[in-house]
Amino acid sequence: MAKRVGLIIRNENANRVYTSSFIAALFEEEGGSLFDVRQTILGHVQQGGDPSPFDRIQATRLAAPCIDFLIENAQTEIASSAFIGPAAGGIQFHNMEEMPHLIDEANQRPKQQWWRGPAAFVAKVLPGPPPVFNQQRE
Repeated sequence: MAKRVGLIIRNENANRVYTSSFIAALFEEEGGSLFDVRQTILGHVQQGGDPSPFDRIQATRLAAPCIDFLIENAQTEIASSAFIGPAAGGIQFHNMEEMPHLIDEANQRPKQQWWRGPAAFVAKVLPGPPPVFNQQRE
């Protein structure tokens, strides 16, 4: 028997009465031992502060393909799971089985970090303060 998972997403401004805690308690009480209820409230503070413009653009770039993936897979009988991320200069889906090979679990980051390329190496090798450009000469 395949394991079924349900997900409820609620905006913090959705309703004053039907809070996340209320909905979780309601499902827990009515579900009895049929299923488990877990509540997670994510916010910018828990995720490291206010999102930068890069964070917002990245979220937009990842959200659209994710929605397409969910719609496509919701219409099939076969349950599947995947994760998405930047790879090879674009965005790529990976099977969940690939995750242990792609992440450094102890440090909670990818093994291949695109942001630690040649520019990071050059910054470490060059001694002294960084150069100042567009400085007026006397």
